[in-house]
Amino acid sequence: MKRFTLLFLTLILLVSLSGCPYPWVYANHPCNKYDTTWATTDGKVTFYIPESYTEGTHTEGCIFEDTKCVEIILDTSYLFSLVSVIEKEHINDDYPFDDENIIEEWETLHVKPGKYTVRVEETTYFTPGEILTFYCVDGNHLDDPEYLQAEIAKIQREERKSQWITRGILGGVVLIAAAIVVLLLRRKHRRK
Repeated sequence: MKRFTLLFLTLILLVSLSGCPYPWVYANHPCNKYDTTWATTDGKVTFYIPESYTEGTHTEGCIFEDTKCVEIILDTSYLFSLVSVIEKEHINDDYPFDDENIIEEWETLHVKPGKYTVRVEETTYFTPGEILTFYCVDGNHLDDPEYLQAEIAKIQREERKSQWITRGILGGVVLIAAAIVVLLLRRKHRRK
C-alpha cells in the first residue's frame, strides 16, 4: 500500500510539474537577461534586451547583409522554442508576425549562461540548418560592433580555457581509476 501511495504521489508531482518551464532555460534565456546585447561570433546578427523588457514585448536587433543593417524585430520566449523574426517596418501592421511578414524562423537548441544557440529553419539571409550561436555582452552595444567582437572573443577564450581545465580533470580521474584497477588486479594475482 505504501508503494502504491508513493508511486501515486510521484506521478501527481511529475504531471503537475510538466507544464513548468525548465528553470535552467528560464534563468539563462536571453529574454530574461535584461540590458544585454546578444551577437553572433561573426557579428552578422545582433539584438538587444532592454531593462524594460517584459514577456510579450518584442526585441529589436539587426541582421548585417554586406555592410547594410536590416533592422529586425524578434519574437522570442523561454516558453516556446521557435524564434520568429520580421523586418522592423512590419511591426505596426495589424498582424505583424503573420506568415507573410516572417523573414526568419529559428529553433532554439541550447540555452546556457551567456550563450544562446539556434538552428535556422526558414530563412532569407542564411541557409536552412545553419547554427547561430549568440553570446551575451552587458549593456546596449548595438552601435559598437568592434566592442562586441572584442568581448565575444574574450568570452570564447575563457570558454576554451575552461574546456581544457575540464578535460584535464576528467583525464586525471580516468588515470587514477585505471591505476586503481591495475593495482587491484595485481593484488588479486598475488593472492593466487
